[in-house]
Amino acid sequence: MEAQTDARGEVSSIRRNGATDELRGLAVLAVVCSHVGLVYGLDSPLAFGLAAPALGVGVDLFFVLSGYVIWQNLAAMRAKAGGDAVVGALAFWLRRFSRVALPAWATLAAIGLLRLCSGRDTGGWSDLLAGAGFYANFYWAGCWAGKAPCPDALIASHFWSLALEAQFYALAPLLAGLGRREALCLCAFCLALGAATPRAVGSFLWSVRPDGFLIGMALARHGAPRRLPGLGLGQAVYWLVVVAIFVRFAELGFSGFGFASAAIVFGVILAARLKQGAAPGWAAARLRKMGEASFSCYLVHLPVVTVVHAALAGRSPVEASLALSLVAVAAVTLAWERAIVEPAAALSRRWSEGFILHCKYGVKECSLKG
Repeated sequence: MEAQTDARGEVSSIRRNGATDELRGLAVLAVVCSHVGLVYGLDSPLAFGLAAPALGVGVDLFFVLSGYVIWQNLAAMRAKAGGDAVVGALAFWLRRFSRVALPAWATLAAIGLLRLCSGRDTGGWSDLLAGAGFYANFYWAGCWAGKAPCPDALIASHFWSLALEAQFYALAPLLAGLGRREALCLCAFCLALGAATPRAVGSFLWSVRPDGFLIGMALARHGAPRRLPGLGLGQAVYWLVVVAIFVRFAELGFSGFGFASAAIVFGVILAARLKQGAAPGWAAARLRKMGEASFSCYLVHLPVVTVVHAALAGRSPVEASLALSLVAVAAVTLAWERAIVEPAAALSRRWSEGFILHCKYGVKECSLKG
């Protein structure tokens, strides 16, 4: 996304940015590869190789991108509300909630319907409830620690990151209200504390990491350093792989430092890609398309890959099953984007902008200024 400003220099709207869409596509591709490695890793040497680096750091790249867009959305909502921070925050919450919650609930409902139709005992519905209530990060941390019932983790465990993002939405307007110096100090403090604290995979602290969000918001607020050179898309791919390998080694004893470092590197990558701009060529264009549908892909990919793997286990060659699962992910992603995510996004825009107009020209109680 890229901010547009009005005559006063205030952010008034957001339009798509090719460079950020490319990074979204790269992030979701890394996450899909990571989960394919988990599902097929014991069956295929290729899939096992995908599980070797910590390609799940694509989630941390998502967090940086989300922090960047969150700040822009907050600024745009506030500008549309005539500078009213309260109305802007309420409109932001309404837009993000409807934009994220409606597709997430539709996906969880589809998973639940599939469970009912299959008649399989999956350990209850607690994982789907956690996803719907946006506390899945706490749920799965307790599950992996042995403190909660643990159903099949390769169906809905990826909702942990969506829960963390929703929780950050709740705090974002408060963070945006901080002064520039206070915001930078908070970001530096959280990064230093996170780097010094072990965050073992599956632990509570692993599932609550604000590093990327704070860096993304700081980048949107303060801009990229002037002397920072641009970065090509191929270089961004290279550094993502480097970070994935580094984080895998960091998990052996310095995981907090690994995750904090990943967030910092991804912040630099985002800033440098924004300076460079969208990349030319067919591959970059396909990656941008993938980035535009990244939310749909993220929602559906894990259950689709798991279901295809289970359905074809022992009935077809592993390579055919793997290829079919990826084709199924692409098909379901496109269908979900058109049927669920795009309508939800349009609805969220109408609701938030209608709310702002109602507060401006309707009841005064919408604003504390009234």
